[in-house]
Amino acid sequence: MICAGNLLLRPTVRNLVLAFLVTIPAPLAAQDAKQQAPEEETSADAFDPDAFLRDNLVIDATTSYYSPEGGINIGQPNFDKDDLGRSVKEATGIDIAGITVSRPESFQRERLNFEQGKYQGAMLIRTAADMDTAVREKKYGVLLYVQKHHPLNGSAANVARWYDQGLRILQLQYSKSDPNQSPEEQLGGGHSQDIGLTPLGRAVVHECIRLGIVIDLSHCSERTTIETAEIAKQFGVPITANHVGARNVKDKDGKYLARYSRNATDKKMLAVKETGGVVGVMAYGPYLRGPYQELRMTGPPPDIQPATVDDFVTHIDYIVKLIGVDHVGICTDGYLDGTMAYGRKADGLLDSPRRWHEVVLRLHQKGYSDEDIKKIVGLNLLRVYRKVLK
Repeated sequence: MICAGNLLLRPTVRNLVLAFLVTIPAPLAAQDAKQQAPEEETSADAFDPDAFLRDNLVIDATTSYYSPEGGINIGQPNFDKDDLGRSVKEATGIDIAGITVSRPESFQRERLNFEQGKYQGAMLIRTAADMDTAVREKKYGVLLYVQKHHPLNGSAANVARWYDQGLRILQLQYSKSDPNQSPEEQLGGGHSQDIGLTPLGRAVVHECIRLGIVIDLSHCSERTTIETAEIAKQFGVPITANHVGARNVKDKDGKYLARYSRNATDKKMLAVKETGGVVGVMAYGPYLRGPYQELRMTGPPPDIQPATVDDFVTHIDYIVKLIGVDHVGICTDGYLDGTMAYGRKADGLLDSPRRWHEVVLRLHQKGYSDEDIKKIVGLNLLRVYRKVLK
């Protein structure tokens, strides 16, 4: 493994770069191109998604370990070996992911599991250097992520306690009320509220920036996101909305594809972009597709039409056109094997271990360059994590 600036390069990638630098006389190079470059090499069939994911960094903004329904049985607790003998990387393409541990007792348990060496083939990410170590040693890297913040007892200073124990990503507010805290500990508005940061919320934002915790606003209101972004810009710190869909995306017929209040507004995503941050598109199907043209304030009903990989890519494409390819990432928002929470189903691809293989293939077919796909599946979040983590 070698590092080039902020990029992680695998040996295979390094060899390709070195080969490209070999000087070839121009006339011979042009002649060889005519004789040795058949048309099929530039077709979609020439793109190998398995090789692409094998040779490039993949950061999934948030997953859970394994499906309670079984699936490929990876991470129980061996991240080196699923039912077919594959590591997480081999089975899914993922190198590093955020893991949601919202209850204090779950957070403590997971911290101890890592410290006591319970998980084989996985390691806890605390610093930017740890990400390099995880990839070099072919271990599944985990960042502990709290979506429903733990009790603060009215003081932002208590965030440091969780930081010392491994917290590296904190969502400011999950919904109107979080079960972990009392109303006076609300930090901002949930997605269905027109509420900005509370005084405690502002103090927590400053404390996260001081400590080196990634601030996430996936479920937060537009006002809370914009106000947080204003503070983050003062310190040159990027923020994220790491698992969202696009509220205003439309299908090919000009109809709204996913008109849910849970999905991000354009203003919210632009606010994240202005900090240098990343919007992560979630692969949780119910929020990627719906028949509603009026804004729906409640969640998708059980009988919603299953989303597809193409729906996911439609959200990516919309957000890339809105905020630029340097500010878009990916997120399972489900289990490592692709299984979705609450028994929801997709097209059999988006909810499978091969979801990212299918996504990079669709992006390639849509005309995205290899360099842009690398950014979307890993390098953009890598940049944010390197900037924030100490």
